[in-house]
Amino acid sequence: MNGLELWSWPQDKLGECLEALARRANLSPKLARAPHLPEDFNVYHHESLSKWIVEACGWLKIEAEPVEIPFGQIHDLLRRGGPALLTIASGGGRHFVALCGSHRGHARVLGPDSRIYRLPFGELEALIVGGVPESEDLQLDLLLDTAGVPLDRRAQTRFQLARNNLNQKHFDQAWLLRLPPEAPLYKHLGQARVTLHFAALVVFYIMAHLLFVGSWWVIIKGVLEGRIDQATLLAWVLMLLSIVPFRMLTTWAQGLVSLGIGGVFKERLLRGIQRLDPEEIRGRGSGQLLGLVLESRTLESLSLNAGYSALFSVIELGIALALLFQAEAWWLAWLLIVWTIPIALFFRTFQRRWESWTDLRLQMTNDLVESMYGHDTRLAQEPRDTWHKNEDWSLARYFQLSLNMELHGYLLMNFSSRGWLILGVIGLIPLFAWGGPTPESVAMSLGGILLAFRALYKQRSGFLNLISALVAWRNTLPLIESATRAPIARPPSPSLSPMDLDTSIRHRNLLLEAYDLVYRYQRSGQPVLRADHFTIREGERILIEGRSGSGKSTFAALLLGLRNPDSGLVLIHGLDRHTLGEEGWRRCISGAPQFHVNHIFSGSLAFNLLMGRGWPPCQEDLEEAEEICNELGLSPLLSRMPAGLMQLVGDNGWQLSHGEASRVFIARALLQHAELIILDESFGALDPESLQQAMACVFRRARTLIVIAHP
Repeated sequence: MNGLELWSWPQDKLGECLEALARRANLSPKLARAPHLPEDFNVYHHESLSKWIVEACGWLKIEAEPVEIPFGQIHDLLRRGGPALLTIASGGGRHFVALCGSHRGHARVLGPDSRIYRLPFGELEALIVGGVPESEDLQLDLLLDTAGVPLDRRAQTRFQLARNNLNQKHFDQAWLLRLPPEAPLYKHLGQARVTLHFAALVVFYIMAHLLFVGSWWVIIKGVLEGRIDQATLLAWVLMLLSIVPFRMLTTWAQGLVSLGIGGVFKERLLRGIQRLDPEEIRGRGSGQLLGLVLESRTLESLSLNAGYSALFSVIELGIALALLFQAEAWWLAWLLIVWTIPIALFFRTFQRRWESWTDLRLQMTNDLVESMYGHDTRLAQEPRDTWHKNEDWSLARYFQLSLNMELHGYLLMNFSSRGWLILGVIGLIPLFAWGGPTPESVAMSLGGILLAFRALYKQRSGFLNLISALVAWRNTLPLIESATRAPIARPPSPSLSPMDLDTSIRHRNLLLEAYDLVYRYQRSGQPVLRADHFTIREGERILIEGRSGSGKSTFAALLLGLRNPDSGLVLIHGLDRHTLGEEGWRRCISGAPQFHVNHIFSGSLAFNLLMGRGWPPCQEDLEEAEEICNELGLSPLLSRMPAGLMQLVGDNGWQLSHGEASRVFIARALLQHAELIILDESFGALDPESLQQAMACVFRRARTLIVIAHP
């Protein structure tokens, strides 16, 4: 490995390395100047380096995912991790490795000269692991001497022993490069190799079906010609046996397509949920959200099966059409094409009925969940004789729609296949009326009719699944589309790294400025908030009071970046949100929204405290979280919890009181170490003693503070 400089990238070309690796991996990076890492940047500070790489990739419109794996799994990373960026410490410096993939026991590495270098896994792994500390070297030498290991085998033995010792440690100098969630869906499918596997699936199924048709054609032709000899039977048997491997390959390709589409769909659904606007969630009830989740599960479970049924039916119909066009009764092919028109119209009518039925079912789910939440209120306020009036009407309507849908579904499933069989037999009449047809022409025409009947009959159950999947797709489309909302990425400076950009602007005492802010709930409505100009300086303590509905929480949401103003400008240290990016904005401002829009998630208390800082946490994070909890007066709570910070809380765990949850929200905001902390009515549920203790902690730890409260 004397050519380390040939295939590794130096520090000053890290931005070019990311861009070149993304282009080699067909990630389609943005056509922009590659970000430049300054020469004086401390690449040995992992947090700073990881932050720079993630933000630089965000500027290039790709995604970099930091990974942390045991040293024993580096071999698997080299074999399956590409495209990825790795680091190597060698010769007193740090080099970067652009891993493209692997091939036959070698890692494929992109060099600065745009060439692909093939490096053995073992040697590259040894360079990544590096040397063993000197104290461990002495211990290994003593162990090898005691065991009597020959000198010619000591190097390999030392490497294996060092590798076993390093299995308890983790390698965190790796970043996986991939498409961002907002990339087009076809690119995600292509990266998951779904298109390649889908093409293989179609080819394998066509070959299997052609062999099936051909095998019976050999037998039929032999019968019609009056010769069934050994050669004919042997050809028939061989063609039937040849179907088996193609069926196996079809099943294998079908599994790969299912895994690829399922993975892309789940990831896109998760990213869509994460990027939903808070107002979109707030505008939906709990029952509507539950119905949306149920529809997503329906789409995931039915779409693939229904899609395969439709695909195989189309392939078989295509083969049947080709056979009918070759037959003497060629008009049967056009008759089959015409027959699909009423089937399509029937399909569309049934789909509309299914949509109405699904909408009513989801509405009933929403009504049920909302009624369960407000059960006590109904008991106290609603007259007894009207408790179930709306439910009875909904059930009656649901029953009527179900009857109509079942009737049309039955007709659709049976009319399409059996109707074609009758129509096809009738279509054979002209063949006999115009003259004496040959046995071959009759056999070919009947074979085409039966193949088309078989395709339509197999699709009977697939029709229902396909319609259900299409309706579920319509209902989950808002989640799928929200995944395409790209986050705001800051443009890296050609002379300053993102880390330097954050630190170089903090010499100003002026923290936040706002000019001509206007916000409306609806575009055509009246402004609910208007602020001409205001400033916040570092170290200030600001109290905002106002009556309910006066816009206090809306103002906080604008500063936090949860809502976008209709007009106006908000600056932090003289930079707007597009310059800092969403991540940079959140690092500067954090807060605790009102109790009804803040949540305790089902997980450990530590996760609820540190979710805005980073997960999994290090020991220092846990110690600081416990320290802040003690300062906020949560020591009795921690002492009661058997697992301490690792105690499960939320709906499925330890139930927190209103005051305890409020202090957890405050601690969550403080642990983000933002320059400006905004607390929206966070002290309203505290008693005087707890309030004094919590205020002392907040004043001590918040550099700049805004507190929103009722007068």
